[in-house]
Amino acid sequence: MTAWAHRLEHYLFAPATPTRLGRCRVAFYLWVSVFYWPVAVTWGSQNIADFADIGSIFWHPLPLFRLSHVPLLPHPWLDILYVGWKVALACSCVGLFTRVSMWLSFVPALYLLGLPLNFGTVNHAASGLVMGLCIMAFSRAGDAVSIDAWWRRRTHRFPPAPSGEYRWPIRFVWILLATIYACAGVGKWASSGLGYLDPQVMASFLRQRALASYQAPLTDWGWELARHPWLLSVMAGWVLVAEIGFWTTLWSRWARIVLVPGMLLMHIGIAMTLGPQFFQLMALYVFWVPWEREQPDTG
Repeated sequence: MTAWAHRLEHYLFAPATPTRLGRCRVAFYLWVSVFYWPVAVTWGSQNIADFADIGSIFWHPLPLFRLSHVPLLPHPWLDILYVGWKVALACSCVGLFTRVSMWLSFVPALYLLGLPLNFGTVNHAASGLVMGLCIMAFSRAGDAVSIDAWWRRRTHRFPPAPSGEYRWPIRFVWILLATIYACAGVGKWASSGLGYLDPQVMASFLRQRALASYQAPLTDWGWELARHPWLLSVMAGWVLVAEIGFWTTLWSRWARIVLVPGMLLMHIGIAMTLGPQFFQLMALYVFWVPWEREQPDTG
């Protein structure tokens, strides 16, 4: 095995305690549960069960739905699936029957979060969230900070030893998010080049989005930003550099300190000034939190 293969193996599978992954699980599923709770509709989530009321004439299934012959479920079956999915998310959060709960959080999400896409909507953030749910479904995230772990201690079973099983899910989420941003940044550069930095283009877009009725900005700050061309160029340049350079966070601690909170604030700024909301994708940021201060991650 080459030196690079050894480094990659260590990066993905070096032994780690289950605590950090368990805390990531709690925060991740709590975030998703709150976002898809009805009270969060004003923050951009969709009541997916409402899609059962849309006429079948608008139903244009994606390849995954078409090849698997998955139909549009009517009421009350879609409502039952939706409620069951929320229960599975809650169980995954608290760590009750965690392995089963995480699979029941992922598989229905393929259908429920993919359902709006069959009606012509586009939701990049939901796609990243489904991939995150898939990673967690394959993990052993319930071995700590969970009801299951508490019950194992009650039955005098030994706690799990450090293992690579508790590191690779976090690393895979890092790679997933870095890939999403790299594709977005390269796409911007390939389609617009330096034209993406043109402040007039961004100013026009900010004014247009301020008048939008669907996914309207949360504030009217876009009007004020449009008056400062130099600031728009700086912001556009930051987005390009941060998205393409986000890959450096996979190995650089200093890049993580700068780019991770910077990109999180970028998503908040987009919701405030442009309207599109990426709160589902922001759930993946909990995997960057150094939950175990006593054992800082140097990888």
